[in-house]
Amino acid sequence: MKKKSNLFGCLGCLGFILVFVVLIGSCASLGVENQDVTKEIKEVKKEKVKNKDLVSEYKTGVREKLKQKINLYDNLWEKKAKVTLKDYSDGKVTGQSAATKFKLIRDDLMKLSADFRDIEDPGFFDDKQKKLFVHTKENYSSSINSRVYALNNAISMIENNNNDKMDSMKTHIKTSDEYLYKATEALTTLDEAFKYKIEK
Repeated sequence: MKKKSNLFGCLGCLGFILVFVVLIGSCASLGVENQDVTKEIKEVKKEKVKNKDLVSEYKTGVREKLKQKINLYDNLWEKKAKVTLKDYSDGKVTGQSAATKFKLIRDDLMKLSADFRDIEDPGFFDDKQKKLFVHTKENYSSSINSRVYALNNAISMIENNNNDKMDSMKTHIKTSDEYLYKATEALTTLDEAFKYKIEK
C-alpha cells in the first residue's frame, strides 16, 4: 500500500504541473518575437485583399481546412490528453489505461502534424502571404510535435513509475506553446488580410 501511496503522490504533482503549465503557456509565450516573419506581418497588415473571389476562396478553401485541423488539435489536447491526465492523477483510471490512451492520442497528433504540413498552397498568395502561410503550417506542426514529445515523457513516467522526465515534459510543453503563438500570429495576419473573422 505504501508503494501505491507514493505513486499517487507523484501523480498528483504531475497532474498539477502539467495542467498549470498548459494553462499559463499562452501567457508565458507572449514575449516570443516572431523574427522570421515580422516584416511580412507588418506589411500584410497594411494590405487588404480586394478581390472578392480570392477572399471567398480563402474563407471556404484553405482557411476551412486549417480550421478543421486546429479544432482537432484543440480537441486532442484539451478534451482528451488533459482529461486523461486529470483522471489518472485523481486515481480514476489505472496507469495502464492512461498510458494506452496517451499512446492513441500521441499517434493521432503525429498524423495531424503531418496533415498540417501537407495542406497545399492555394496558388493565389503573393510572396509575403505565402511566407506567412508556410510559417503557419510549420509552426502548428512543430507545436504538435512538441506535445507528442511531452506525451512520450508522460507515458515513460507512468510505465516506469517515476517522474524523472518531468523537466523534459515541462520544456516540451513550453516549446509547444511558443510554436503555437507564432502560428497563431501568422494566421491572424492572413485572416485580417482576407477579412476572415472567427465565429464565436
